[in-house]
Amino acid sequence: PSTTTCIMMIAVAVASLLVGTASAAPAVNVGGFDCDTCKLVIGEVQKYVVKEASGIEDDLTYICTLLPGNETQECKDLVQKDGSQIVAEIAKFLDPNSTCSALGLCTGKMAIPPFMKTADPNSTECTICKDLFSSIDEVLKNPQDQQEILKFIETPVCEPLGPAAGICDDLITTFGDQLLTYLAGKLDPATICADIDACTALFSQ
Repeated sequence: PSTTTCIMMIAVAVASLLVGTASAAPAVNVGGFDCDTCKLVIGEVQKYVVKEASGIEDDLTYICTLLPGNETQECKDLVQKDGSQIVAEIAKFLDPNSTCSALGLCTGKMAIPPFMKTADPNSTECTICKDLFSSIDEVLKNPQDQQEILKFIETPVCEPLGPAAGICDDLITTFGDQLLTYLAGKLDPATICADIDACTALFSQ
């Protein structure tokens, strides 16, 4: 898979982590799409992340080359050490309920955790991790990269749905840019790096 494809999977998961876990919600209809359809599609994205775990780690290593030269090797070392944990976090926090609520396709109050992890700004590993996820954020804000991401994921995500594949394609076409723009605004490198323990995990209200 392409680098931007894996970035999409990473960022969807991060957004799900940030917005919390949504409660069970009744179906709503936006642009002809309902809550159940959205959750079906995001569920397929979750499966795709698990399937492409090794590819995501490889692409994280590639993203390290986009960082300043003095950070590249340390970033690669971080991915080698924590890559599997990052992918595990992606799969764990990719929640169809919260993601579809963020898109306005499901309703229901989203629970916000009472405690959040904060980062130690003096840690070199923490700085490298945050720079890595900042690079991911830049890709998500680039319209050309957005189109590449959406084009690449459409077939592997939607094809397994059989008769519902057409609806899946339409949903990604209609809401894909909105999802990526939302993620670019919500992606918090400090939080996700603390969650994977690349930064010192301190708890605060």
